[in-house]
This record gives sequence, C-alpha cells and structure tokens, in this order.
Amino acid sequence: MTNPRKTIATAVGVFFILILLAPLPAITVYIDLILLQNDVGETSLTEFVQEIMLLLSSSIFFYGAWRHPDKRGFLLLASGLFLSMFIRELDYLFDRITHGFWVYPASLTALTCILVARFFCRGTTLQPLARFINTRPYLFILIGLITLLAFSRTFGSSSLLWSHVFPQEVAPGFKAAIQEGPELYGYGLILFGSFLMFLGGYETRKQIAPSSQKMEDDAVSTLTLSPADGAC
Repeated sequence: MTNPRKTIATAVGVFFILILLAPLPAITVYIDLILLQNDVGETSLTEFVQEIMLLLSSSIFFYGAWRHPDKRGFLLLASGLFLSMFIRELDYLFDRITHGFWVYPASLTALTCILVARFFCRGTTLQPLARFINTRPYLFILIGLITLLAFSRTFGSSSLLWSHVFPQEVAPGFKAAIQEGPELYGYGLILFGSFLMFLGGYETRKQIAPSSQKMEDDAVSTLTLSPADGAC
C-alpha cells in the first residue's frame, strides 16, 4: 500500500519547488533592467539562464537515451528537440556568420536525431512516448512548452498589446521584458519535468498503487460472476 505520508510530503515538496521557481523570471529581469542596465537582449542574464535550462534539459534526456536502450528512440528525440531549441536561442552568435544561420545547425541536429531514432533505435520510440504521456513529468514539460510557445509569444507581443498601451518608442523594450519573463518560466517547467524524469529513473509506465490495483481486481471479479451467482 502506498504510504500516504510520503505521497503528501512529495506533493508539498513539489509545491515549494514551484513556489521558488515562480519568482525567478521577475528576479532575472529585475537584475537585467535595474542592476545591469540592459534591455533583456540576447546577451542578458535572463537569456543566459534560459540557455542553461535548455542545455540541462537536453543533457538529461540524452543521458537517459544512453542508459536506457529500451527507450532510446524517444529519449533521443526529446533531447534533440531541446538541443535544437538551445541552438535557436544562440541565434545571435550564428548571426555573426550570416543572418539566420542558426537554422542550419538546428535542422541538422533535428534531422540527425530523427534518422538515428528511425533506423538505429527501432521499437523504442512510440511505445515509450505513449507511456510518457501518462506521467507527471509530461504534464510539467507540456505546460512549459505551452507557456513558451503560446503564452509568452502572445502576451509579450508588442503589435498585439503593448504598442496600444505605451508610446511606440517604449513598447519594444517593455515587450522584451514581458516576453522573456514567461519564456524563462516555461523553460523552468521544462527543466523541472526533465529532472523528475531523471529522479524517476526515466520510468515511462504509469504506476498503479497496490490499493488501486486491488480495487480493480475486485471490480473485475464482480463483473465476472458465474451465472449461478448472477441469478441470486
């Protein structure tokens, strides 16, 4: 039987970790704007923390792909996704070669991971991915991606919102601060979900508590009564 104290303690621990994560975007943006006097641009502290979070997330999944051959295809694709996103965040470095050059290394990374998973990791992609969807890390990573790709882009849009609130010369700088904050929070959720995967031994099968399993067994037994029992 699952220990209720342990379950509650784990939930409380997750709550406090998320409480500590929540103000991080505001803290880094404050340091950039007030202490470092920059505009939360490509070389800001906020961007640097985002890049570190992405690199750690990619590394966690890559380590899992190395250690768990039965899930290698899925874990490698996840690692490749976050590594491609990391390369995208370094676009200011690749722009020194030519504008938009980041597309080539990011595409090469993604294509390499897809081909390796397809031809060298057969049978280790779809099933682990389907099982991963039933886990707690999936929810944190999913919410992180939604925050990153949808919420931060729309809420931080200068043309959609802030150009109608602030003067034209102020809106772009305000937009950068507003957008980068939620982006950092999204990356934090992705890293937290990745870390939970690591702590859980990269387990992708939804665990059923013994008590829940017993209830299911009792229900099955009730539904499979003999005809004589059913007539009573």
